[in-house]
Amino acid sequence: MASRYLVWWKTWKSCLAASVTSVCLAGCNTGHDRAGDNQQRSTPVLAHAISDGLPVAGSPEPEVVQLERIEQLDGMTRVTVGNVAGDYILTCRPGANKGHGIPSCLSPRPQRYYLLFRAKTRWQIKGAKEPMNLAFMQEFSVSYNDHENIGLLPAMDSADEEGEFGVYSLLSWVSADSKTVKGELSVSP
Repeated sequence: MASRYLVWWKTWKSCLAASVTSVCLAGCNTGHDRAGDNQQRSTPVLAHAISDGLPVAGSPEPEVVQLERIEQLDGMTRVTVGNVAGDYILTCRPGANKGHGIPSCLSPRPQRYYLLFRAKTRWQIKGAKEPMNLAFMQEFSVSYNDHENIGLLPAMDSADEEGEFGVYSLLSWVSADSKTVKGELSVSP
C-alpha cells in the first residue's frame, strides 16, 4: 500500500510541477505568437467584434490591441501593445497629471483587449451621449506635446477596470509584415 501511495505521490507531484511550469510560462509571456496569428488571421480584430460599442460614421473605429511588454525606464513607463498588423511602442510619465485630472499612466493587463484611439478615432460607447475620442481622454487626464498621443480603453467592461483609460506618447510603430520602424525610438523625459 505504501509503495502504491509513493508512486501516486511522485506521479502527482511531477504532473503538478509540469502544470505549474506550463501555467507560469503561459502566464508570464504577455505577448502572443505573431507567427501563429499571421497563419490564423491576416487582419486585426475589429472593435465592433469584441466591444458593445458602435462605429461612428466617417471616423475610423479603434484598433484592438493586447499587451506585449511593459517596463519601467528612467521614471517612465514603456508599454508595447500590438495586433497582427504590428506593435505600438508607447510611453507615459506616472506623475504627469498628478494633482489634477484622472491618472492616465496605467499599466495594461496581459491577455485583455484594449481599444487604441488615435486623433481621428471615434467610438460610440453604449449608453454614452457623445462618442469617445482621444480629445476627451486628454481633457480629463494629460496631453503629451513631444509626440503623437494614443489612448487605450479596455475593450470590454470589467469591474476592476471600469472607467479607466490611459493616455500615452507614441514612440514608434513596428509593422509585423515588414519589420520596419516608423517613428522615433527615444523620448526626452
